[in-house]
Amino acid sequence: MGHEKISWLVMMILITTTLLGCISEKNEIVVLCAAGVRGPVDSLLEDVDEVVCIYGGTGTLFSKIALAKEGDILITGSEWDMLIAVERGWVDDYERLAPHTPVLIVRSGIMDGIDKINNVNELPDGLRLSLARQNSCALSHIQEQFFGDRYETALSQAVTLRTTVNEMCEDVVTGVADASIVWRASALPYEEKGIVRVIELENSSEEWVCGAVLLNSPNPERAHEVLHILKNDKVWESYEFTSIS
Repeated sequence: MGHEKISWLVMMILITTTLLGCISEKNEIVVLCAAGVRGPVDSLLEDVDEVVCIYGGTGTLFSKIALAKEGDILITGSEWDMLIAVERGWVDDYERLAPHTPVLIVRSGIMDGIDKINNVNELPDGLRLSLARQNSCALSHIQEQFFGDRYETALSQAVTLRTTVNEMCEDVVTGVADASIVWRASALPYEEKGIVRVIELENSSEEWVCGAVLLNSPNPERAHEVLHILKNDKVWESYEFTSIS
């Protein structure tokens, strides 16, 4: 009889532990976030309990939503990508969190004296480029617009094809490539160290970092609370996510 009581007690403990684990998991918020905005997102969410951030290029994040049915919040590096998420039925509305500006990043000593360029024709011959793999992240669309009908050629001649802005910046910083088109906020910290120079793209339009609660989130109410925390202009501005217009 004593053994039966012990077995029953052990079973009740296991059931209670399992239920508590399920409640905890359900309360956890998974944020699928563009790699290029890790700084401000980490800063804003570092003291928020039960939030897990997964960073990557757009293609990686979209695969997690479509195949793994993962995530509560999606943060994209451009409104272009968020509209794709809307079109695919993953979100029905979204918030603009911060402005985002593409720039040309070049190694120091290259294109000296040039602060702005209008189009691809102003790039010097032989420039070794690190570019985004097609449709891998928000910058792939920006780069496609910049190169226009030369885009396929630029891709084929690029020294590296990457999936995140951080990788493209590192390629230029380490000398693997001479230049890349990246987000201004990602490039400025390297410029401050004197490693690279940032050149404005005059005809490039400003983009927006966007955030949305995914429709398949098991805890949409808490997800909206977390998304609200991310709407903090001062923190985004401290990471150079500002308009240059």
